[in-house]
Formats: sequence, structure tokens, C-alpha cells
Amino acid sequence: MVRFILRFYALVGLALLLAGCGGSSQNDPLSLYDSTTLIVKGVRYERPSGIYECGSLPVEAICTPADPRPSYEARVILVGLNSADEKEVTNALLAYGLSVRDRLDLRAVGDLPALTYLTVAVPVFFEEQWAEAFRKESLTFGAWTNNFGYLT
Repeated sequence: MVRFILRFYALVGLALLLAGCGGSSQNDPLSLYDSTTLIVKGVRYERPSGIYECGSLPVEAICTPADPRPSYEARVILVGLNSADEKEVTNALLAYGLSVRDRLDLRAVGDLPALTYLTVAVPVFFEEQWAEAFRKESLTFGAWTNNFGYLT
């Protein structure tokens, strides 16, 4: 009889444990990587075709089939935000598994407001997808890959 009671409670405990492990949206990650696709809050961001790591610059670079010269810095994007939103954006970055590498503040000039940009570390080959995802965030006014400029 004691064995039966112990087994019963063990099964009930196991069932309660398993029930707590699935189905909760609080436990679902905010961002996932599916091969070459980034998924943020359920929205899929496909990788542009043909991009590749290239260049012998002081930083890692990404090239595109349209231009063999390095197009943008690998593993980093720029995110523009209002200074008041920085804590919320930083918390969102942490929730996405990303981190801030640097910060740039631009003072207000004339009619132009003060702006804050964050340099955000992202996985290589996911720079364009993360920039696109952050363009849709209400806490940011924009996001871009860290492009190289050329005088031609």
C-alpha cells in the first residue's frame, strides 16, 4: 500500500512538473535562429542571398554579390534611439541575447534634436536581419548595418 501511494504521488508530481514546462508564452524565446533565418517575436527575417565574409580591413567585413568591395562591418549594427528610451532598448537587447558594444551621443544643433546611437553586437551574417527587426521596434527611430563609405 505504501508503494502504491509513493508511486501515485511520484506520478502526480511528474505530471505537474511536465505541465509547467510547456505552453507558456513567458518561456518562449523572443528571438530564434533557424538556419539562415532570424525569427523575432514570431516574425521571420530571411538572409539576403549571396552575402559572404570578406576583406582584409582592420575589422571583419561582409560583401555582397553586387559589389566585391566590403559593404559593411560584420557582427555589428547601429540602433538609433531617444535618450529616454535607452534603458528599455538595453533591456530588449538583453532579452534578445544581444549586447551593446558602444554608445554615441550627438548634441542638439539648431532645430535638430539630440540623438543617441548604440553599436550592438549581433551574430555574423545576421546583421541585415537584426537591423530590419529593430526598424520595426517602437523604441527606436532606426537601425542600420555599419556601412563602409567609398569615394569613387
